[in-house]
Amino acid sequence: MNRNNRFHEWIETHSQLVMPLVLAICCVLTVAIGLGAHGSNPHAAQAADAATEASTDANSPLTLQMDAYPAVNSLFETYYKAMADGDTAAIENISSTLSAQEKIRIEELSKYVDSYTDVTVYTQQGPVDGSYICYVYSRMKFTDHDWEVPGMQTMYVCTKSDGSLYINNDENQDKTVTDYIQNAALKDDVVDLTNSVTAEYNELVSSDQDLSDYLDALSSDIDLSVGQALAQLSAESSTESDTAAEGTGKYVTANDTVNIRKEPDENADVIEVTKVGDRYEYVGDAGNGWTEILCNGENAYVRSEYVSLDE
Repeated sequence: MNRNNRFHEWIETHSQLVMPLVLAICCVLTVAIGLGAHGSNPHAAQAADAATEASTDANSPLTLQMDAYPAVNSLFETYYKAMADGDTAAIENISSTLSAQEKIRIEELSKYVDSYTDVTVYTQQGPVDGSYICYVYSRMKFTDHDWEVPGMQTMYVCTKSDGSLYINNDENQDKTVTDYIQNAALKDDVVDLTNSVTAEYNELVSSDQDLSDYLDALSSDIDLSVGQALAQLSAESSTESDTAAEGTGKYVTANDTVNIRKEPDENADVIEVTKVGDRYEYVGDAGNGWTEILCNGENAYVRSEYVSLDE
């Protein structure tokens, strides 16, 4: 495998981790990422109708618009600044979820990146009201180097009840939503944009052997650092599980499908997903609507309304 292909594989992995959504386009890659058809979305019918009605004429909601929404542009200004700074807390504030592995990779990448320049947002209307499919072009400026490497990421942006925007990278999207976004990426204007970024990247890397060597070394260094950090987290988790609180001898039964999380927080990492009737040893009331249980020998937390304490 040549060095450029190794970097392409790394950038694909990075794209999936930072925004594991439907489609990731970074540098020379066009990567289709399936989200799976599980999960429930109250806007599923609306998304299906929108996908059916979308056409290829100038009035189509899938027509690309460049920097058309100031609020969307502001969202990505915040995102890319946080990416360059390795500020995972800021990214969590504008995203639906961020795993421990994603946080580590972002923090490691930021050690090499000075800034993201020339951020340009190409937008299509999304599958539900207040949503957008965004193809975000940027140039990655490396610390202590003059190189600015072009790339593009696809983001699914939605609107919260308070009117603010966030990057929706939740893996539990309805299939009609993922199909809509995947189909949008096949439109001629999106394909042309992708090809343009691909050509720009290829020309830059093929004309600069030092850059090619740097990217190859960078991919290996980051993979190694992330692997070491994850191994340390795993060791710490094992130590914590050895000292986990004992159960009470009581059990709770799941009355719905719900995420079991490592912490009593909606943004905490998911350990597993319950099925109706699943039983877990009860540890205690964690407060704020959370119940503490033992799951696979670990302390874990589930929303109290989705479980019932066995008599």
